[in-house]
Amino acid sequence: MKVVILDTDNTDAIIESFVAQSYNDFIVFGRANLTYYALNKIDVTRINGFACERSSQRLQKIRGSLKKRFFVAYAPANVDLASAEKFHSQWQGTATVVEQDKRLVAAILEPEIFDYLDDAVSLEKEVLLKVGLDGDLQVYN
Repeated sequence: MKVVILDTDNTDAIIESFVAQSYNDFIVFGRANLTYYALNKIDVTRINGFACERSSQRLQKIRGSLKKRFFVAYAPANVDLASAEKFHSQWQGTATVVEQDKRLVAAILEPEIFDYLDDAVSLEKEVLLKVGLDGDLQVYN
């Protein structure tokens, strides 16, 4: 499953925490140690973005690469991501928010999330709220 990192100063720490749990396909906006990852056979695609872009705009840029379920990662994950993915699969919704110590670590999203996006919104503050109001959001912690 692809892991998307939209914007963070912790890109390398996030990638390391996901790699430790056998995820190795990343799309990154921002900095990443690409040489290290290439040497270790970790697929990291770096996308240029502008600081003023909203998270939804960044997701729209890579929509063509996200035809299947994917993660959006926000922080290093010390939770069992495979269990979170299984939880998400069992209830078959559009989005599952993965929390750790009451902090957003990641979101597991289906491609249907793009039905909720437009260029002017924040994925975290507006889109996930809409998905929740539609009864299509769960929380895994």
